[in-house]
Amino acid sequence: VAFEVYADHLDKQKKDFDATLDGLASVPRDASATAPDPQKTPELGWKASKSKHWTVLSAADPAFTKKAIAAAEIGRDWVVQEFGTLVQKTAKPAVLRIFPSADHYNAFISTTEAPREYSSPRKELWFFEDKDAGSGDGFGMLFRAVLWHALDDVDTNILPALPRWLDNGLWEYLRSTKLKGKVIEFAPSEVETGRIGYQLRAESLPALWNLVQGSMQPSPQDGADEELWGYTPE
Repeated sequence: VAFEVYADHLDKQKKDFDATLDGLASVPRDASATAPDPQKTPELGWKASKSKHWTVLSAADPAFTKKAIAAAEIGRDWVVQEFGTLVQKTAKPAVLRIFPSADHYNAFISTTEAPREYSSPRKELWFFEDKDAGSGDGFGMLFRAVLWHALDDVDTNILPALPRWLDNGLWEYLRSTKLKGKVIEFAPSEVETGRIGYQLRAESLPALWNLVQGSMQPSPQDGADEELWGYTPE
């Protein structure tokens, strides 16, 4: 529950806020209750549909929604091709949520603790319509969500246990993917090729073994919060 109010109205409405919170506190939680089927009872402002692998909730343009669903299905076929039938055997129901813009997506994830484009507790894949992306671009985020979902279905311990170098590596590998018809092309971005070219000329490419060992940026030993890991598309 969140309240949004002008500062000069806070004192006037505090009693209403308190009454609302007290009312919530008086309702016992029913642990056996299941979430409603989003296909039958979609959230306000979201249109529900069904794809081959997911229930789809979209607030984006219908034409883009159709394109995103098709791309997600192609991404799923790629994951099955690369990882085998285990992915098919362990598949579980999930929701593909498509936001109308990056602003809507960022506002939504600011209320969650999910570090990825996929939430294991919610069983949701997240994607948004990027008005600045070309027709064949902008699906890297969606392909990552599809991959995270498949891995999580196999074993919920996989994603939390991914080494940082592999986690970031998969993220970067899928970032610049393009979709040509029904074919996924894994192409490096201009940022990647520019950085690698610069470091090749400077003979300063990072040592892979240092990345694998996690010694490039050691974790704090005193219990302090870890800093964001360095950006290493190489």
